[in-house]
Amino acid sequence: MPGALNHTHVALVVKVRDPKLTINLRPINLCNVLYKHTIKVVANHLKYILTKVISNFQSAFVKGRLISDNILIAYEVFHHMYCQSGSNGDMAIKLDICKAFDRVE
Repeated sequence: MPGALNHTHVALVVKVRDPKLTINLRPINLCNVLYKHTIKVVANHLKYILTKVISNFQSAFVKGRLISDNILIAYEVFHHMYCQSGSNGDMAIKLDICKAFDRVE
């Protein structure tokens, strides 16, 4: 791919009235039209093999699966661990979904 085709401008759009932190800004990528078209064609070809490449546990990256399913499963795991607080060998992992996704609906 030619280098000029891959040039991208990044604009920061304000999410709140008075931004004081960088998390109050949303980055928007302004790409070349030919670059977007090329990427769209490649993505459409890849979507047929994604279900074979991506594990069933990676539910947020396949069409028809929701990231909220993972939140419900995590809640059930923590509830089970809380109810059995006397047992040994339990472990919890804290994930920061805010850094991976702008918002979870």
